[in-house]
Amino acid sequence: STVRRWLDLSPLDWDGLVQLRTDLRSRMVLYGQSQQRLELSIVVPCHNVGHYIGSILSQMLRTLKVSFEVFLVDDHSVDDTWAVISRYERLHPNVYAVSSARFGAGYARNLVYPLLEGEYVIFL
Repeated sequence: STVRRWLDLSPLDWDGLVQLRTDLRSRMVLYGQSQQRLELSIVVPCHNVGHYIGSILSQMLRTLKVSFEVFLVDDHSVDDTWAVISRYERLHPNVYAVSSARFGAGYARNLVYPLLEGEYVIFL
């Protein structure tokens, strides 16, 4: 079964963020990733990008040569963005699909920032 998380958190819902981090660490143990230090955390806010986010993710996953995690934050899209990013989450153990209410890219970045484990962070 996939670890799918639907978040509609207020900025002060730290209990929800702590629970999500616990779930993500459990998932990493399940896939044997808990012992390695992640070098890179990538945060990708997404809003109505279903028609091209798949090709971007495929290229990114093919070319990265370091240990990494990717957080795809769907900012209340009305197209098939959620379906595309949740498919990538099911197929790749280091990709996480998160959904938030429509507050913009800055909020999406701040929402997952406490969850990041990488030594370096990239916001796309």
